Amino acid sequence: MTKFAVCVVAQKNVMAGKEALDIYSSYFQFASNFIASDIDHMTEVVQKCYDLVLSCEIASIYSKLNTLLINFCLCDLSVNILLRIENFFNLLNFLETEDQVFVVVLLSEKVCKDNTFISDRLEIDNLMKLIKIMLRLNSCSSIEHARIDPHPGATQQCFDGFCSFILTLEPQNVEELFYCVENISLCAKLAGAECQQSTFCTLVNTVLQNIRIFFPSSNDDCEPFIKLFHTCFEIISSVPKTFPYLLVQEYLVCALYADSLNSIEFSPITVAFIREAFTLFEEHITSSDQLKCLNTIISCLYQIHNIETEIFYQFCSQAEKKCVHFHKLHQSVSWCSARGPLAL
Repeated sequence: MTKFAVCVVAQKNVMAGKEALDIYSSYFQFASNFIASDIDHMTEVVQKCYDLVLSCEIASIYSKLNTLLINFCLCDLSVNILLRIENFFNLLNFLETEDQVFVVVLLSEKVCKDNTFISDRLEIDNLMKLIKIMLRLNSCSSIEHARIDPHPGATQQCFDGFCSFILTLEPQNVEELFYCVENISLCAKLAGAECQQSTFCTLVNTVLQNIRIFFPSSNDDCEPFIKLFHTCFEIISSVPKTFPYLLVQEYLVCALYADSLNSIEFSPITVAFIREAFTLFEEHITSSDQLKCLNTIISCLYQIHNIETEIFYQFCSQAEKKCVHFHKLHQSVSWCSARGPLAL
């Protein structure tokens, strides 16, 4: 089979580009059924296709290229192997928007239907390329359907599968942690309202635990960790407010983490988390959960070590106003306000 591929390469210069690409496409389909386990060989075939496309006038081979990429998604190769063939995603960039949508839908459906565990850095990198393409296509106004929707629940399945991988990662340094967090953020943007809040919160908690592991004891360089906290903030903010109390809790958990690591340097982000928790409380918490939510906020304020006194009193004032209908908590809030943050 390898000799056959070599012969095609040797004859490339004497046949039209679309003829060579057609042969590559047919060979890829054949090879995917008989030598699918040979990832190096399959990668080489796609590499040859990519080299051929670069050497040809794209208009002359466009239809053949489109067919090749469709066949790529429909072949019997596992998702693990498909996601390791990097040049597939490079070839995808040559397609027009409408054709990209069709191919991306096919591949995303395959990712959803294949339960193979994604466990390799290259596979994740290429899955992220797919997600970036989907994000770009979703925001493209030139296509008839504004969002790609392969089938009901597809985005949820993709997101859950990726989350399962993220939760098994053990970053060895801050750079690897940034890599994980950036990918989580991308998935959050793609998932939107389709994904469960609990999944997002579990991911954010995993990030917080890793921040604690890598945060320097000397507190010399806080800037990377401030960025990580900001990303956590963005992830939580992107979650639909289906169960707002869960999100209030998550904002407050982040605030307590930031304050416990470096209450001075992280004070602004701590305040941002608490302020957003209050906003969510006032705008989205139903009457049945308000007492429980208010108690959670007061408990957080009691544990905060160092935020500006004026801001602290503003938070306490907000809480106290909400206590008008909750007389049992009124005494606790007044006591908390009287002590102030420095006394805590």
